[in-house]
Amino acid sequence: MEVSKQLFLRFRLDINFAADLNFLRSLGVVDYSVLLSVWEIPEELGLDLSKEDVRPCILVPGTSERPWYLLRLGVIDFLVHWDVRKRTENVLKRTCFHPMHSERVTIIDPDGYARRQLDFLESVFRSELRK
Repeated sequence: MEVSKQLFLRFRLDINFAADLNFLRSLGVVDYSVLLSVWEIPEELGLDLSKEDVRPCILVPGTSERPWYLLRLGVIDFLVHWDVRKRTENVLKRTCFHPMHSERVTIIDPDGYARRQLDFLESVFRSELRK
C-alpha cells in the first residue's frame, strides 16, 4: 500500500513524535497509546495545504490513482506515573503470572514502554510494506 510506505518513511523522520515519547519517558510516564488518524482529503485542499506548514500532521500527496491523505500521530489514553505501585505490579506479574515468559508482562519501565511503542508502529508499517 503506497500510503503506508510513504507514512512509514515520514514516520521514521518524524522527530516531533519521537520527542513526545522521549518527553513522556523522561517524566516516568507509562500506560499510553498511540493513535494514528488518517483523513482522505480533496485534491484542492491537498494542494492548498502543500503550501503550508501542517506540522504536526503529515501530508501525503495524491496521484491520479489515489487521493491525498492527511495523517496525524498522537499520544492518547491514561498517563500513569511509573511509581512503586507500577514497579510492584511489574515484579509480581514477572514472578507469579509469567515466570517463564516475562515478555508477556505489559507493564514495563518508561524506557521500555516508549521503545515498545516505536517498535510496534514500525512493525505495523513494515508488515504493510510487504503486502
